[in-house]
Amino acid sequence: MPYLIKPSLQNYSWGDTKYLQELIGEQQEIGKPLAEIWFGAHPKAPSLAITEKGEIPMDKLLQDMPENMLGTEQNIALPFLLKILAAAEPLSLQVHPDKQTAQNGFRKEEQEGIPLNDPKRSFKDPNHKPELICALTPFIAMCGFRPFDEIIRNFHILGIIEIWQKFSAFNKNPSKNTLRDLFSQILESESSQLEEVMHCLEIIQPKLSPKLKFTCQICKHLNEFYPLDSGIVSPLLLNTFTLQPGQAIFLDAGILHSYIQGAGIEIMANSDNVIRGGLTPKYINREILFAITRFETYLPQLIHPYMKINELVSYPTPAEEFYLSRLILEGTYILDNLHKPLLVFCFKGSFTTEDGFSLERGKAMFISFAERPVTLSGSADLFIASIP
Repeated sequence: MPYLIKPSLQNYSWGDTKYLQELIGEQQEIGKPLAEIWFGAHPKAPSLAITEKGEIPMDKLLQDMPENMLGTEQNIALPFLLKILAAAEPLSLQVHPDKQTAQNGFRKEEQEGIPLNDPKRSFKDPNHKPELICALTPFIAMCGFRPFDEIIRNFHILGIIEIWQKFSAFNKNPSKNTLRDLFSQILESESSQLEEVMHCLEIIQPKLSPKLKFTCQICKHLNEFYPLDSGIVSPLLLNTFTLQPGQAIFLDAGILHSYIQGAGIEIMANSDNVIRGGLTPKYINREILFAITRFETYLPQLIHPYMKINELVSYPTPAEEFYLSRLILEGTYILDNLHKPLLVFCFKGSFTTEDGFSLERGKAMFISFAERPVTLSGSADLFIASIP
C-alpha cells in the first residue's frame, strides 16, 4: 500500500503568506511567509512517511528497506526532490553547480570544518541540482543570458552604454569573456551607477516596446525589494518571461537565474546547493558563481505538453535523476510504477485506490519500487515524480 507523505515546510522570508498554506491545509501558517514545501529524503529536511509504526523520516525509511522502496539500482538514496514553491518576493540571483564542482566544494568545506548550518556554507551536499519548474500560477522568472546582440541593443536603447567601462569591449567584440567582464563590473557597481540606470529606465520606459518595458518593470520590481542592489540590472542581460500555468522550463548547471513571483512545482536532483550573486541577504559567493556560470546565450525551451483526460503526460528533460508527469484523472486509471518509485502530489480534487487509500488536494503519497500497479478512482489533477 502507498505511504501518505507529510512535507517539510520551509519558511524563507520571500514566501507567500497564504498560497501554500491554503493548498496543503495549514491554516495556522496563514499570515506567515511559507516559501516551499519539500517532498523527498534530503537530509536537511526529509519528509515524513505515515506508517503503521508512526511517522518516519523518508531518508530513514528508505535506508531501512532500500530494495523494497527504491530497487537495488538506487542504493539507499532517492535521487530526486519534489518541491512546491510560492514566491511573493524575488528569489536570489543564483546558479547551481555541476556534479564535479559540488563534490569538490562539499569535500573542501567538510575538510575545513564548516558546519552544514553555517550561513557561509556554499555546498550543503555533494550533488548537482538540475531542475524543472512548472508554473501553477502565472510565474515571472529570469533565466540565462539573452542573445549578445539583444543585450547590446537594449543598452543602447536605454542610454546606459557609458555607465560601465567594460561595455565598450563587449559592444565591439561580444564574447563569453567580454560578457563575463561586463557582468562582473555590473555586480560591483557603485550606488551612483545604479541610481543612474534606474533614472534612465524611468525616463524612457513609456517609449519602449512591450517586451523591453516588461524587462524594465522587473528591474523596478527588484529595486523595490533590494534597493540599489547590483542584481537589479540583471534583467537587462537575462531572458525575462512569464510562464503560464502548466508551462515549464528546465535549468541545468551553470544557468544564471532568479524566480521573481508566482507559484510552481519544482523537481530537481536531490540537492540544496545554491550559489548566490545578489538580490539576497544570504551569503554571496561571486568567486564560485563566476567560476561555474555559463556566459553564453541560453534560451530556455518552453515545455508545455498537451493534456488529455486519463492520459499520463510527461515533461521531458535530459536529467538522469528525475522525471515529472501529470495526470488529469476522471473516473478510473491504472497507475503502473514500472518498477520505479513514484511520488504523487494531488494538486486538485481527490481519489481513492482499490485498497481504500485516499488522497485529497495538497497531499502526497509515495509508491515503492515493489508496489504493484495502483488503480486510482476519482477526479483529480496529479503531478507524479519518478526516475527516467
